[in-house]
Amino acid sequence: MNIEVSDAFYSWLESTRELFEFPSHEAVLLFYINRYMGNIPMRDSKQMDIPFDTIFSEVAENYSTTVEKLKAKKGIGKGLREAKLIARYVSKKIKGCSTADVANFLGIDHSSVNYSIQAIEQRIKESPELQRSISDIVVSLTNKATGVINEKT
Repeated sequence: MNIEVSDAFYSWLESTRELFEFPSHEAVLLFYINRYMGNIPMRDSKQMDIPFDTIFSEVAENYSTTVEKLKAKKGIGKGLREAKLIARYVSKKIKGCSTADVANFLGIDHSSVNYSIQAIEQRIKESPELQRSISDIVVSLTNKATGVINEKT
């Protein structure tokens, strides 16, 4: 999305993205639009009340796998490791829940979820492609939660 904005607006947008740990400027704008319109029930001032199953389903779709494989405790192979980490990371960030909540959903120890989140946060710093991929997942989840059709042009 290419939009010309004033320096003051850009500064606000960037500081809001950093403060609330949104993955992109688009995610900030979508949040405020949906909050203003009252489309998304919110748990607090930034997180969306989207079910874990919906989040895992979106990640599974993006990585051409199944929710069951993302929720599996062992034996999925290296190819799906990143998808599992991303599903855990997005769940915690978008829901604003604790690592224990994510761990309870998966039936695993919360330290595994902590590791997943730390690993993805480090990889996001090193990979703009990963950051964009996660941003796309968050935007898609937001669109689905609000009934917005995501048209790719």
